[in-house]
Amino acid sequence: MSEKFFMAIDAGHGRYSGGNRCMAALDPNQTAEWVLGDRVARAIAERARLYEGFRTIRVDDASGEEDVRLGVRCDRANEAGVDFYLSCHFDAGICGGYGGGVTAFCVALGGEAERYRDELYSAVTAAGGLQGNRANPLQTANFYVLRNTDAPAVLMEFGFMDSPSDVPVILQERYTTAVGHAVADCLAEMKGLKRIGSFVDVLPDTYCYQAVEWAVKEGITVGTGDDRFSPEDPCTRAQAVTMLWRHWGRPKVQAEHPFVDVEAGSFYEEAARWAYAEGITVGTGDGCFSPEDACTRAQVVTMLYRAAGSPAVTEEQGFADVPEDSYCAKAVAWAKAKGITAGVGDNCFAPEDACIRGELVTFLYRA
Repeated sequence: MSEKFFMAIDAGHGRYSGGNRCMAALDPNQTAEWVLGDRVARAIAERARLYEGFRTIRVDDASGEEDVRLGVRCDRANEAGVDFYLSCHFDAGICGGYGGGVTAFCVALGGEAERYRDELYSAVTAAGGLQGNRANPLQTANFYVLRNTDAPAVLMEFGFMDSPSDVPVILQERYTTAVGHAVADCLAEMKGLKRIGSFVDVLPDTYCYQAVEWAVKEGITVGTGDDRFSPEDPCTRAQAVTMLWRHWGRPKVQAEHPFVDVEAGSFYEEAARWAYAEGITVGTGDGCFSPEDACTRAQVVTMLYRAAGSPAVTEEQGFADVPEDSYCAKAVAWAKAKGITAGVGDNCFAPEDACIRGELVTFLYRA
């Protein structure tokens, strides 16, 4: 992928810098400014991966163990030839008084840095909701990183660490994630970068990328929230039967189901009803469906096989860990013959392993 926009990021003052932390009366943990800035910086880098040619570099120490000098940070950015530098900070100075909000700085007016500052401020305050009572939230300053970086640079204070109204908000990861994603989205829009994926944790080089993008387009899944699909998370039986049901067109059935643990009105109720009526599953015993249990690989291919009409199978599945008298043997043989799965390696299928979300959508995509 060719580089189209290259951004340097730092997370503000180092983890162990004295005084740069939330006010004890508002946050008993006195969370360090670096922790909050690091969350924003990571969210920016994470979101940037969704855009073609958007590259980021951390010029501070991403572990927080070393407080990298400002001169070194600027040298790193300049030597790398970045197109833009953002320094992520959280402010203090109102000592528990009224107000707070976001402030943004560039070194001078009239240049590209001013445009970055203004666009990013609008995006961040819209996403995070913190404007506060700053009389002049858009300012110029002679900060070291602003005057010593060759590329346009902005220093942004994403909230006040001693504001009673700001602290409860900025401590939430959903805030730092939201504003970080807003920064990346804003820059991508400014530079006309094309979005290349639906989720920050499923990139084009991920084995399940095509399957996930297909599943989103077909309305089979919307992910797990915060622009994540969580491909490595175990898939629950509720999730599995729901994706299967959606893949088969969300059919409506009138029959009742016998499952005492399927809540009325739950997202998977109609799917469980359909799966029972069609003989795709009879549950886990004792009148239960066990919706929150992890769905095993054997269970997934068996439900998929039954949903396909339990077609005749002439090929042998051949996996060393799937006995021919196993309930899933025909389903596994069918799935192997159709190219839905080739197992997990070493001539094994791992039938009792939890089927992860990435595997499930890949099975559906190939079916």
